[in-house]
Formats: sequence, structure tokens, C-alpha cells
Amino acid sequence: MSRPSVDNFSPTSPATIPLPVEIAFLLRHGVPASRLLQAASLARRQGVTADRALLAEGVVTDTFFYRALAAHLGVRFLEGLIDVAPEGMTTIIDGYARLRQPCDGAGWVFAPNGAAILRLMSVTRADSLPPPYLMTTPGLLTAAVRRAVSAQAAQQAAFSAERIDGDLSARASLSARWPLVCATFALLALLAGLYAPQIELARGSALLLGLAFLSSIGLRLLACLASIAPPPRVESVDNADLPIYTIVIALYREARIVRQLTRAIDRLDY
Repeated sequence: MSRPSVDNFSPTSPATIPLPVEIAFLLRHGVPASRLLQAASLARRQGVTADRALLAEGVVTDTFFYRALAAHLGVRFLEGLIDVAPEGMTTIIDGYARLRQPCDGAGWVFAPNGAAILRLMSVTRADSLPPPYLMTTPGLLTAAVRRAVSAQAAQQAAFSAERIDGDLSARASLSARWPLVCATFALLALLAGLYAPQIELARGSALLLGLAFLSSIGLRLLACLASIAPPPRVESVDNADLPIYTIVIALYREARIVRQLTRAIDRLDY
């Protein structure tokens, strides 16, 4: 069975079939009812919405599905580059984002799924005004949000560990102003003492700087010794207390190595 074309809808008379609302509109756009019923049955078995099952099975493409949904709702379908506002990073999880500049009188772009499709259909039927949004695919919407918040995403990735646990970063210690100021003045005083006219002061400064240097070398040597120390001994655990794993291996025309493979699996001891 050929896949419906995204550029050539072939309307048909929708049959009275108990189909989920989020995919029932595709009957008007050439998708056979049998394929929609199969997707609905699969969605019930897997506990997902019918549109997700339909797209995952490849019955129609994302572009076809959301172009047909846009036609059903009477809104424009956006394809290509989409310019969204940076705050789309917080709303994309719900399937929508605000456009940076209004387009055709609409200030939002949607890529809904599941229950959100039903809500949009209900709002569109109840409101006589033109919908204040446009339609696109989830992939295009995600790409648009990534372009809009690339700097924020990079900063969040770089400093996420620090936000979770401040002890994982040295920034917390550097942000304490007075210890840093005191350490800076102490270093400057020692450097100035090296060139002091009093020989005792110069020798004392050189001695302190030498001790600081030796302390840093000693710390590194201790770290090297700690790295080669044997790991702590872990108490043995009874096999009955260990989790059970199932190994599934797909074979195709490999009967000759099944016995060897089985022996190798039996020898596994994690």
C-alpha cells in the first residue's frame, strides 16, 4: 500500500468508525481507515496516544500528518526556518512556542500531540475568530527553539553540575571575596618582600614562598600515591541477593556457533 502524498490530499468520505480524535481527521486526507484502526489498536496496547503510534509505525510522515492537521484546523503550515522567541525553551515540552515576530496575524506556532490535538480542535470549533497560531512539525519546532536558545543551552550545559551541587565547582570558593582578596594581598606582600632592602625580610619572604611551592609539590605527590593505592575491599554478596538479568541474542543463520555462544554466556560471572 503506497503512502499518502503530502502534496496531494485525496479527500474521502469518513466512515463512522470509532477512531481516536487525534487521528480520525486523516480519513479526509486519503489515509485508509484500516491503517488508522491498526494504529489505534497498537496505541491501546502500548499505552500511548494514537498519533504517536501512527507516526512511529511510519503510516504517514510527520510533514503529512501536521500539514493535514493544519488544513483540518484551517491554519497555515510552516515549513523551513522558523524564528521563535528564546522563552520557547520552557514551552516546547507542551508542543508550542511564541514567534519572535507575528506571522499572518498569528503569534504562536504549534506542534501538538495527543490530548493537545483534541484541545486545539475544541477551541477552534468554539471560537469564530481566526486561530492565533500556525502549525509545524515537532522536529522543525525543536530545531527552531535550539537556534533561538543556543547560548542559553550552552551555558546550562556548562554550569548544570554547579547548579545541582555547588561542591562540584571551584566557583563557589572563588566567589567568596574576602579570602580571595586576603590571599592576593599576601602574595603581593611576599613578592614585595623579596626585593626589600632588609636582608632578613627578603630571606623570610623567599623562605615562605619556597615552603608554599614545596607544599604544592607534596600535595601532588600524595595525590599520585593515593591513585595507585589498592581499592577498598568490597564484601562479597550472595548470589541470591544479586539482580537477575535476561540476555536476549538475535541469531540468523548462525546455528554453528550457538553451542559456543551458549558456553560463553554460561561462563559470565558479573
